[in-house]
Amino acid sequence: MNNIFTYTGNPFVDAGITAMLVWLDKGKPEEIEDYEVRSLFAELTDLYVQKSWNKIMYSIFPNSKLTNPSVKDKKGEYDKLLNELLSEVLVLGNSGNCIACGKRDSKRHFTKTQVPLTGTSDFMNFFSYGKGGADYCSACALAIQFSPLIFYKCGNLVCVQSNNKEAERIYAKKCKSFIDIQKATKNYTGCNDEGYTNPVNALFHLVTDIILTYDRREWYKENTNIRLYYFTNFNQPPLDNLSIYDMPDEIFKFLAYALQHEEKDNWKKVIKRGYFTTKKVNLDEEDEYKNLHNDVYERLLRGQSILRYFVDVNERKTLIKWGFLEYYMKEVRKMEAKRLDTIKKVADDIANVIKIRGNIKRLIQLENAKNYGEFRNVLRLIIKERISAGFEKPLFSIDEYEKYLFPEGNLSWRETQDLIIFRLYEQLHDWLINNDKEIKEDLVEEDETISKDEDIEMI
Repeated sequence: MNNIFTYTGNPFVDAGITAMLVWLDKGKPEEIEDYEVRSLFAELTDLYVQKSWNKIMYSIFPNSKLTNPSVKDKKGEYDKLLNELLSEVLVLGNSGNCIACGKRDSKRHFTKTQVPLTGTSDFMNFFSYGKGGADYCSACALAIQFSPLIFYKCGNLVCVQSNNKEAERIYAKKCKSFIDIQKATKNYTGCNDEGYTNPVNALFHLVTDIILTYDRREWYKENTNIRLYYFTNFNQPPLDNLSIYDMPDEIFKFLAYALQHEEKDNWKKVIKRGYFTTKKVNLDEEDEYKNLHNDVYERLLRGQSILRYFVDVNERKTLIKWGFLEYYMKEVRKMEAKRLDTIKKVADDIANVIKIRGNIKRLIQLENAKNYGEFRNVLRLIIKERISAGFEKPLFSIDEYEKYLFPEGNLSWRETQDLIIFRLYEQLHDWLINNDKEIKEDLVEEDETISKDEDIEMI
């Protein structure tokens, strides 16, 4: 067999190759033969000339044989282009000037008419040789013609790329199923469209679909990054036409853990708390909220903490269990296990003091501390109460304080506060419910003033 295709790292070329693999039911790009590619031309051209699909082609291949109004026989002319490209295809070599595969030389210069985002001469500064277009070999240009089969409609178009080719195939099979339904019903609607217009939300939705396709697949054992190219190929400068959204491996694995965990329903509650709007929406109706900004999703992609979404501060309760939070802190936030264990131990000891003393005010003061100084002074008061209550062991040692509770001092105190409060809500849940009346009476009394200037006393 003479190999003509291989994965290149170019998102549009690889999307086309993945589409061919799924349509031909092949395992690897190198298994695809030229006669098999030709067998797909009729299906491809029949689909692309359908009204809804042809409209989308203006955003993918503008001024092409498919979209140019002067071309009367669009199907015939596009089929001719496909056959011309196939006739020029060479087997994979060891080198070449093709900017996608690098294993063959280009035989013609391709522009955005055939290859998305290669630009025109109006925007020369973005392209080599000071002219529009780019050097692709005919095999890679041909593969790109299949890429729209697995594009996703999200306002603009989406091209999905992953280092995990099985994840790409799972996604591509869903796109094929979507197209098969269109063909069977003769109701052509274009690229896969599930009503998403927010690309971040669409990314998490697509990844969720990939993960849940195989309920027992151990995704945590695989390295999986997902990249979403959000683009249009209209006549604007290329940098205005493209946005990229990356989901790194640790976030993918965390989502797999969450979606396959016994607390998956609670995780969904955490996600819903991330949506924000100035209007009232029904969180039981997905279409009402799925395109709103979601702070949980956006923080995950930016590498920021979502700890505070794990608790309901108004009800003083946790939405998920410590074990779930522990996985998130270790695998996503990269927190050292010893630090997490130390914070848990300290929080459990504080919970015991609060219950023995019946002092809800300490919890309130820990919640309301606005800076490092305030927070550590509350800890000082708790240390004194432990001594009064007869505890022999200190709340924490100097070593634990410096290395694990506040390893970066003022920079790490907020994360420690969030973790301690989470654990306190979990440990004090029953006590808070059983002492609700007494707690409300205590809150009427004047809160004890805490000096912001006192240093913590190590006992």
